[in-house]
Amino acid sequence: MTETLELNIIKFTSFTNMLRLLIFISAGFFFAFSPLLGQNGKKISIHSENNQVIDATTEPATQYLNGDVKVYHEGTFMYCDTAVLRGPDLRMYFNVVLMQNDTIKIFADSLHYNGDSLVAYLYGNIILENGPDKKLYTTYLRYDVKNKIGYYTRNARLIDKTSTLISRRGRYLLNEKTAFFYQNVKVTGEDFDLVADSLSYNTINQVATFLSPVRINKDTSKIYSERGWFDLDGKIGDFIGHAQYVEGKTTAKSDTISYDGEKDIVTLKGDTTRSEYISEKDTAYAKIIFL
Repeated sequence: MTETLELNIIKFTSFTNMLRLLIFISAGFFFAFSPLLGQNGKKISIHSENNQVIDATTEPATQYLNGDVKVYHEGTFMYCDTAVLRGPDLRMYFNVVLMQNDTIKIFADSLHYNGDSLVAYLYGNIILENGPDKKLYTTYLRYDVKNKIGYYTRNARLIDKTSTLISRRGRYLLNEKTAFFYQNVKVTGEDFDLVADSLSYNTINQVATFLSPVRINKDTSKIYSERGWFDLDGKIGDFIGHAQYVEGKTTAKSDTISYDGEKDIVTLKGDTTRSEYISEKDTAYAKIIFL
């Protein structure tokens, strides 16, 4: 008699758990529209056009969504085909899109987002757009949703109109419209290429500021310096610090070399020492030399 009673209690308990799970599943349509809270009380609104399953046996409950998934959190919209949400932890798969404001769009294959830290980790074929002419391509991106900063460590390529900037790692400050490129940096324009170890780039005025020694190549000429800046659109810039210019058998040295690519003018400016220009036909030493 006692064994029969214990068995009935076990069956009743299992049935109750199953019934509770089914209730949560059948109520999925309601929860699909309901805001879910992270540990810090930050609301995550999530919705799926097709179907949703809620597993109430986990703590917190786990939601599985499939088909046209839409997520809204802290001013950020996210879309995908499939998603799993457990508390503040959100994982999204297939055709992932993250959007902020009217200009910031990030496309990826998958995403891991934490609603407490407001940090998203994106994987796969990633495209970060910040306006119609600026696209960053990479395969891994850590994105600070609150401050709108993207970090990459697995190579990236930024295309801005006719210029392309490549580096192994870097960070993109979308609010400041500035990107920092580090390690194996290469910039390619219509008729030049630039090589450096690190530089910053303003996506509004298209000015690259050198944070390490740099070399620019154009046709048969080369310019080297320790620091400076270069306007990728206007093709003008200053190369500062032990600057050197070489074209064939012509060499020049100065504290600063100013370059105007549109007018094809090179100016040597000696601040602490005289500028030096040596060719097969001429030799000149002066504070300022126009080539």
